[in-house]
Amino acid sequence: MTITQLANFICGKLSKTDAANVAFCKQALRMRWGIVYDARLWRQAVIPEMMTVTAETEIITIPATIGYTMALRFGTSQTLDPANWESLLRDDPMFYERHGTPVRFLKMGRDSSKRELIRLSSIPTTTEDMLIVGKAAFVPCDNDSDSPGDYLMGVDACLLAFGEGDMLEKLEMRSAASDKFTEATALMGTIKSIQDDQSAQTYEVAPMPVQLECTDW
Repeated sequence: MTITQLANFICGKLSKTDAANVAFCKQALRMRWGIVYDARLWRQAVIPEMMTVTAETEIITIPATIGYTMALRFGTSQTLDPANWESLLRDDPMFYERHGTPVRFLKMGRDSSKRELIRLSSIPTTTEDMLIVGKAAFVPCDNDSDSPGDYLMGVDACLLAFGEGDMLEKLEMRSAASDKFTEATALMGTIKSIQDDQSAQTYEVAPMPVQLECTDW
């Protein structure tokens, strides 16, 4: 469902279809969409991305499609473990000046465009491709025709509950709003279940041991 369809459903249900209430509902839905997306590491949101790291690069800017870096592979075989400044400096005091093949990575915050910055544990001496696995960057659905469900399967029911709760709170029906917020929070768990149930999986058939008795005839 698009932002417009979600808002029209909620406002129609509450008989508050004037332009001001519809506009408020759309804004509330966009805000709730951001909260829901940020709340968990949704299976559907995990994506791979490739980039090239040039030799002697010290600070790497992660592609804009990645919102949160989870794991890295440098070259074709070197996986990089995440680290923090304190532990890396304690374990390897010269890491900051060392050149070579990196084995760990550090997060350095974000640039002015909100893209993640990372530093490898050693400054690379060769140009290599790097595979990034991370959480996809948030898509805000600023247009009324945008659909949050395109980015997170099963989110519509959750947003409908949150949006109705926000409208009820606006109308000072706080008890009913609280019930809707409780429902919406529970529906966040349903999103995870939907993704788990409808994602590609490997199934294993486990043999069941059976004890047989032999009888002499």
